[in-house]
Amino acid sequence: MADNGEQGAAASTQPKKEEGGRINTNFIKSPLGIVLIINFIFSFLAFCMMSGFLGDTGLRTGHFGFFMYAVTHTWVALLIIFILKLIKIHTLVDCISWELTFAINTLIMTVILLIGSAVVAQRAAYYSDYHCDYINCHLIGACAFFGFAAMLGCAIQTFFHYKEWRA
Repeated sequence: MADNGEQGAAASTQPKKEEGGRINTNFIKSPLGIVLIINFIFSFLAFCMMSGFLGDTGLRTGHFGFFMYAVTHTWVALLIIFILKLIKIHTLVDCISWELTFAINTLIMTVILLIGSAVVAQRAAYYSDYHCDYINCHLIGACAFFGFAAMLGCAIQTFFHYKEWRA
């Protein structure tokens, strides 16, 4: 009889494996969830403003095209990470170190956003000096700001993912 009690106590002390497919409301309240949502908003705002600028000018390639790629890539990747973490789908596949994968992806997004935002900031300085009379050049500066803000947020998010991976 004592053996069953000891086995029951030992079984109850083992940590339960998280179940995938259920909504994790604690993730939204966590610092990582809040940073992810803020990054999502910043990258979406940068995308919308650049779309407005490109719609006015008709430019589709070059500097602004790379920025659109960087922001769109970040926005879609953050959406995928958010869904994976919110529904805990990533816990169903144990053979992948998800937190390390998320950390590497957000680090790549940080570098891409840094390059894209720096190029757009340089172009914003050029357009503000010479071409502000007939296009909405203030949108380029706003794009650069939100691009840098999303880049900073991705760097913070990379830190949180790395910290979870090391834990």
